[in-house]
Amino acid sequence: IAKNANTPPDTLKELFEFECCPIEVLNNISLSLILLENPCFLEELYHNSADNSKVFGMDNVPSFFEEWGVYNKNISIRKSAALRIKSASLLEICLKDENPLVRTYLAINENTPGYILEKLAFDKDKEVRLATARNFNTPKNALSLLSQDKYVDIRISVAS
Repeated sequence: IAKNANTPPDTLKELFEFECCPIEVLNNISLSLILLENPCFLEELYHNSADNSKVFGMDNVPSFFEEWGVYNKNISIRKSAALRIKSASLLEICLKDENPLVRTYLAINENTPGYILEKLAFDKDKEVRLATARNFNTPKNALSLLSQDKYVDIRISVAS
């Protein structure tokens, strides 16, 4: 049903909630037409889902949906995308986000590559550096830098 081109948009919204169906809904051939009629449809799908942030981390998520999340004006959607997506090029976009909460969620993401974590170790925001120190994938050279941070809780995180 989620793949069927004739499935009504309201039914697609309901199917998006089921753990097995979000990817099928996002790959529905009619989605581009639905988006022409209702440009807010992706946001409606996202907010209709109980655990909406999970979608960004699922296998085979269409890149247009991840891009929608990374470039969204809604900070909570950008945070969810930064926390779960796997695409290094999209994670680099999150690195440039002006909101420190988005960069903090990027630092928490277990899929964030080491070279991005190295850059986050230099972030001006303390919470971003703290999250970087706590990420098990943070390279040793970045941890070395963070071990000399002026904030004790960051140094403690490096030690642990």
